[in-house]
Amino acid sequence: MQITTDELKELYQKRQPDGFWFSEETMRCFGTKIIITEQRGSFVYFVTSESPPISTRYDSVEGFLENFRSFYTVRIMDPDGEIDNIGPFCELDRDEAMYLFEAAINACVGMLNDAKEWYEETYEPGEG
Repeated sequence: MQITTDELKELYQKRQPDGFWFSEETMRCFGTKIIITEQRGSFVYFVTSESPPISTRYDSVEGFLENFRSFYTVRIMDPDGEIDNIGPFCELDRDEAMYLFEAAINACVGMLNDAKEWYEETYEPGEG
């Protein structure tokens, strides 16, 4: 289920009341933008883009244009509000990030289906 950036931030604050990951200051400092979000159960997958700080100095316009671009990271927020990277940090282009995002979600669905199938095949009422 796709959720909005505001819903992601609200969910994070519920899970991490003292957290600052999505604070305006933190996001501004790293040039963070939320590209897409998807909630699967109590996990939330999302893609961020980060840009280098504006204060970075470059020797030429070409150097600026080469370096001042967004880099993407695929992330996951767990039920406790902890956020981890899936794959490399700030190394993906947009297409690579979207591909990895879809792969992570599909892997999650696959694991859930495998768990459900295992449960249905092995569970015997009255055991345990």
